[in-house]
This record gives sequence, structure tokens and C-alpha cells, in this order.
Amino acid sequence: MSNIETLHRISTPLWVWAGACVLLCGAWFIEYMLKVPPCELCLLQRWPYYIAIGGIPFLYMIRTPLKLQTQFALLVCVSSAGLGIYHTGVEQHWWLGLNTCGGGTLPYNSENLDAALDMIIPRCDSVYFTVLGLSLANWNVVFSGVGALALIKPLMKRSA
Repeated sequence: MSNIETLHRISTPLWVWAGACVLLCGAWFIEYMLKVPPCELCLLQRWPYYIAIGGIPFLYMIRTPLKLQTQFALLVCVSSAGLGIYHTGVEQHWWLGLNTCGGGTLPYNSENLDAALDMIIPRCDSVYFTVLGLSLANWNVVFSGVGALALIKPLMKRSA
């Protein structure tokens, strides 16, 4: 295997892995540093990234063929984009969210009443934070969609 092939073998899924790390760090920064609590759908949208962070290095370590690694990375991007589209639809009131998207406060008892009053769970159908006019769910669709489109070309090239 040439150096270029080795670099390509590492780079295609690595970009998705690096993107997942950056996007999760951004979400955590917004949550913990800017004190913007995530809704249930925000938390659900993080799962493809958690899977990518663990799965892509694992697939590389067990020497999975590059095509399968790329297909896995594509599945991560498509599922993340799908969750982002669903969340965007809930934010725009195009359809209803999950039953747990209602918002409110955490369950409490007499020992943790003060903490429960401070921890409001946001509603999934409200936008609490935007960047350049787009909600975080919208940005998730953009980044995941671009990642998916970037992965389709190498897959098409390898299958031809």
C-alpha cells in the first residue's frame, strides 16, 4: 500500500471522527460554559457522534476495509442529519416531538427542590440558541449533510 493510499485510508473516516469530536465539544461548550441546557432531541442528536467516536477507531484497529469504514461514517452522517431534520421540524411546528419533549423541571423531592427549580428542561419545539440565525438542529443538518455528501463521492468511485 502506497503512502497516498494509507493517507486516504485513514483520512476519509477520520474526518467524520474529527467532526464528531468538534461538534460534541461545541455542544458541551454551549451547554456547560454558556449555560444553555439541551432538550431531549438535542441529547438524542448526540448519539450518532458518540457512536462515531467509538466506532471509527475500532473499525480502523480491526482493519475493516475502507469501503465499510466509509459506509459506517456515511450511516453516522445520514442518521445525524435525519435526527436534525426531525428536530428542525419539531422546532418549526411542522410535526410533534417525542412525548418527553414537553419541557418542565426535573423530578424533585424535599432534598433537591432548589436544584430542581434551577434545572429547567427546555422544550424541543422552542429554539433557545442560534448561530447566524440558525438553530443548533439546523446546523446539525448542515454539517451532517455536508459530511454525507462528501462520503458519497468516494463510495461511488470505489464501487465503479
